[in-house]
Amino acid sequence: MTNEISVSEEVCNLIKEYKNDYCSLQLILFFADHPYMQFDELAIIHALNRDNGKSYVQRALSNFVEKGVIKTIGSSVPLYSLPENVRRLVSELARLDPHQRQLLVR
Repeated sequence: MTNEISVSEEVCNLIKEYKNDYCSLQLILFFADHPYMQFDELAIIHALNRDNGKSYVQRALSNFVEKGVIKTIGSSVPLYSLPENVRRLVSELARLDPHQRQLLVR
C-alpha cells in the first residue's frame, strides 16, 4: 500500500486551515460524505455525535457560513449545504479511503 495521496492544492489548503479545529474538520469530512445534501443544525449535531459539544458545532457552522464554506437555505429553520465551489473540493476527499483521509489530516 502506498502512502501517496493525490489531491489538489486547494483541498490541502482547506484541510491545513482547519485541521487543528477538530469540530470544523469533522464538518468538512461529514459534508465530503454527503456533498449534495442539506441538513438542519440538529441533524449535523447528531451526525457528529456532539450533543455535549453543541456550542462547538454551532460556532463551526457559523464560521463556515461567514467564510462561504457552507451556505444556508431558509430562515426559520436554516438548512446547511455546500456551495458548488466547495462541493467540488470536498468531492476529492470523498474519493479517498479512510486510511488516505487519515494521512491527509495529520
